[in-house]
Amino acid sequence: MFARPPYADRMATAPSDGAPRDEAALWPSWTPLVEAAIATFLAVLVAFEPRPGLSTAARVVLSAIPALAWWWCALPKQPPFLVHAAIIVAAVAALIWYPAKFDAAPFFLVLLIGESVVIAPRWQSITVTGASAGLLVGLDIGGRFDGSIVWLLAMGFAWSGTALIQSRLRLIGEIGERAAADERQRIARELHDVIAHTLAVTMLQLTGARLALERDPADAARALAEAERLGRQSLAELRRAVGLLAPGDPQLTTAMPTATDIPDLVREVSDAGLAVQFECEGDLASVGPTTGLAMYRIVQESLANVARHTARAPAHVSIDVVDGHVYVDVRNPAQAGTRATTLRDNHGLGLVVMRERAEALGGTLRAGLDGDEWCVRAVMPGAVAS
Repeated sequence: MFARPPYADRMATAPSDGAPRDEAALWPSWTPLVEAAIATFLAVLVAFEPRPGLSTAARVVLSAIPALAWWWCALPKQPPFLVHAAIIVAAVAALIWYPAKFDAAPFFLVLLIGESVVIAPRWQSITVTGASAGLLVGLDIGGRFDGSIVWLLAMGFAWSGTALIQSRLRLIGEIGERAAADERQRIARELHDVIAHTLAVTMLQLTGARLALERDPADAARALAEAERLGRQSLAELRRAVGLLAPGDPQLTTAMPTATDIPDLVREVSDAGLAVQFECEGDLASVGPTTGLAMYRIVQESLANVARHTARAPAHVSIDVVDGHVYVDVRNPAQAGTRATTLRDNHGLGLVVMRERAEALGGTLRAGLDGDEWCVRAVMPGAVAS
């Protein structure tokens, strides 16, 4: 019958992954105790209010009923919300049937309505609010109560104010979840780029070692040593990328690659056996670290793709840093069947990651056939450090 568990049981359903939750934030586990204490204070006030036609003992009993209802909710086993609400509304109705001069009994209803917005389904909250308002208006029309307008305003404020706070907390939770998803995606990009590049270059080294094993053992040993070095470097870069998960550890958060590391990257790929021509116009040191990392990863992924798909084809890397923009251009001759491969790979993770990196900085990236060449071209505006 009830769509959501009551009180403490509901708090037990709060997620354990640290993600914010509007109910857990707005209604912590100790809240029923606070409500019970407030209700007890109100009960004392209401019990001592003179009510013509109602004995002192009756005032005390009726005033204590709402307080006991809230103390019941503070116990391990709680009543369903509508039962809890019905008890309080009935007690208040009995009290204000014998109105006091400065009647505080309707405050029980205001407290109940604020509670209902957080812990009850929307229809139950609206039902309780409507019943409370109808009770006061009906008794006012019947001449048994005076001042319902003020209490209706208080009920409306309690309902709308609590709902507003709840919606803002929910929005904060969604923003936190979106930020966490973006961070996971950023880490996935780093891991993809590091692993793809290192495996491609390592495979080039191993292929060269296999071909040279019989004719030149010394050259094969050099290639294997280089492959081992690349493997160790890959582990270091993976550790650096994983360091994004633990930003408080200075041993893990070493500097990420920048634009000035691109020549070493090209040299590393060339040493592995891939013919790469490199041209650079402008000062790479003037490029900001964020843009420099994007440039490095784009060149890294592009050369890894060349090594995977056209290992024997020469590549050409051109970088221009001019007028507050950086231009990255990586080309290699298209092999037979490249057009079909292009259609298959154009939506692959590597190209998607490169495009996301460029677009995140307000730039663009295009990849595809340009005549007889496969071309990756990225343009990132406003990327030069002042």
